[in-house]
Amino acid sequence: PKDVAVSNTALVVDVSASMQAKSGQSTRFEKALSYAKDNLKGDVSIILAQSIPAILLERGGRSQAFDILKSMGAKETTSNIGDAMVLASDILKGDGRIVVLSDFAYTEGADPLVSKRLLTAKGYDVSLVDFSGKAENVGITDLLLGRFESKAFIKNFNGKEKIVTL
Repeated sequence: PKDVAVSNTALVVDVSASMQAKSGQSTRFEKALSYAKDNLKGDVSIILAQSIPAILLERGGRSQAFDILKSMGAKETTSNIGDAMVLASDILKGDGRIVVLSDFAYTEGADPLVSKRLLTAKGYDVSLVDFSGKAENVGITDLLLGRFESKAFIKNFNGKEKIVTL
C-alpha cells in the first residue's frame, strides 16, 4: 500500500493582516512561506485563508506551487481558516493531507479546531502549523463608518507604548 497523503498536499495559507506581524527578523507570513516551500510533496493545492477562501492552485506540480508561493503576500483581510480547510478537503476528495499555516487568529467562519476534528474523522491527515508566537503588532480591529463621522478602533498588541500614524 502507498501513502496517498504524500502524493497530494493541500496547503491552507493564512494571508490575513495578523500574519504581517514581525516576529524576529521576519514576519509570520514569511516564516509560513518558508515552511511551505520545504513541504511541497506530490500534487499541491494552495488555498488562501482570507475572508472568502480562494483556490490559487489545484493539484499542480511542485515547481508551479513554488512559483506561486514566491509571488504571494499577506493582505489587509480577515481570516477564515476553518472554511478554507473544508475547501481543501473538497479539492482532495478524500485523497491526501491538509497542512494549515497560520497564526490561528481567525475572525470569520468555522473554528479551525472544529474543522480539524471534522476532517480527521473523515480520514484526512490534518496538520496545524502555528506561527503565532510573540510579535510586534498594532492593527485596526474595527471600523465604524458613518456619513459625517467615522471611528477606527486600534489595538496595540505589544507590551510597550507605540506611536502609530494613520
